[in-house]
Amino acid sequence: MSATASTFAPRKSAAIQIKRPDGTALELASAKSTTPEPTSAAPTPVRPKSSTPVPIKMESEEGRKARLAEEAEKERLKKEGDKSEQEKKDLKEREAKEAEEKRVAEEAAKAKEESVSTIKVSFAEQH
Repeated sequence: MSATASTFAPRKSAAIQIKRPDGTALELASAKSTTPEPTSAAPTPVRPKSSTPVPIKMESEEGRKARLAEEAEKERLKKEGDKSEQEKKDLKEREAKEAEEKRVAEEAAKAKEESVSTIKVSFAEQH
C-alpha cells in the first residue's frame, strides 16, 4: 500500500428502487403479501420439461467388445451390399450398352446388304 493513500471509508449509496410499469415505487414488504399486478409485457415462455431420461446401459468389457464387433460386421455387410448393388448397376449399364452397339451393328450390316443387293440388281439390268 501506498503511504500517501487515504484510508478506506465506504460511501453511502443511494437506495435502489424497484418500480412498476406505471412508474410507481414497489415496496418489497407489501409485494410479498399481495398478488402481482398483471404487466403489459409479454409473459416469459415456459420451457417444456425434458423428455424421458435417456437410459444408460452398463456393459462389461466383453459385452462392449462383442457389441463393437457386431456393429463392425453390420457395417462391413452394408458396404458389401452397397458394392454388390453398384456392381449390379454397372452390369445392367454394360449390357444395355452392348445391346445398343449390337443393334447399331445389325442395322449397318442390313443397310450394307441392301445396298449390295441394289447394286447387283442394277448391274444385272445393265448386262
